[in-house]
Amino acid sequence: MKHSKSGLFLMELIVAFLFFSLASAICVQLFVKADTINEESIRKKEASSIAGNLIELYKNDRPIEKDWLYFDTKGNLCEKDSSTYKVHLNQKQQSLAIHVYYKEKEIYNISYYHHQQKKL
Repeated sequence: MKHSKSGLFLMELIVAFLFFSLASAICVQLFVKADTINEESIRKKEASSIAGNLIELYKNDRPIEKDWLYFDTKGNLCEKDSSTYKVHLNQKQQSLAIHVYYKEKEIYNISYYHHQQKKL
């Protein structure tokens, strides 16, 4: 009685195909997750830059008149309709709180306290 080796070969081929399909599905998920993390970090970096620039203006005693400011993807001031980032400023006597939003979700916030030294 002779056994056919083609059945065993076909079974090995199916197992190898399933293994590589599973491995490729995992790799695709990893690449998608990496791309998502990269996009989030780019948005947070831009939000940090916008907030830092506003703090520098505040430190140099340049008043910021509005409570809401709107910025494009490059961090330039723009109109509300064409904005990517929305910034809420909460100014008190010697402090500034900045909240940066992207698609109505807060992605960055920072508070700054400006200490005025007494003049002698």
